[in-house]
Amino acid sequence: MMMGTTTSSPPQPQQPTRQQPGFDTLPPELLSKIFSYLDADFLACASGVCRLWNEMANSDVIWKHLCATRFPLLRHQPLDLHPRADYARLTPTLTVKEMKGILARRHVRIPRGAVEKTELVQLVKDTKPAGGPRGAWTGKWKSTYIVAELDVGRTRLTVQEFATTHTWHPAQQASLPHPTIAKFQPDG
Repeated sequence: MMMGTTTSSPPQPQQPTRQQPGFDTLPPELLSKIFSYLDADFLACASGVCRLWNEMANSDVIWKHLCATRFPLLRHQPLDLHPRADYARLTPTLTVKEMKGILARRHVRIPRGAVEKTELVQLVKDTKPAGGPRGAWTGKWKSTYIVAELDVGRTRLTVQEFATTHTWHPAQQASLPHPTIAKFQPDG
């Protein structure tokens, strides 16, 4: 063997590379189930990973589930879209029943008779409550979740909200520490 020369073995044929299984190979149902265990912060982070994750993290099914689990004190009430959210950009995704529910919770009188969807869309756009949270969110349930989360920290009602929310009456609460303190509940 001479100095300075190297012997090399003949080139080996390359083995075919096997693609490692990843999240993109999972069925959508399984991905949806995995994403349903994430909270809002993790969903926000996951939405920036790739297009598939963004689509999954912004799914109305995931956010509706999150709305139902995040606010356990409201479990006895029907799960409705939040009336203070701005649905102007999301009206194509709203059903007639959902639009009527939003308008009812905004205390908007809907004309009797056959009302077309286009009229309801216009009413939803025209009646967004003043002072509501601003934002252009990607889904109706994500919008509901964000507005409800912001409402958790609210300490004030507008005069319009107080006057049009419900007929209020005091109801003594047995679990309250002082008998002079009353919790207000809507009538009905």
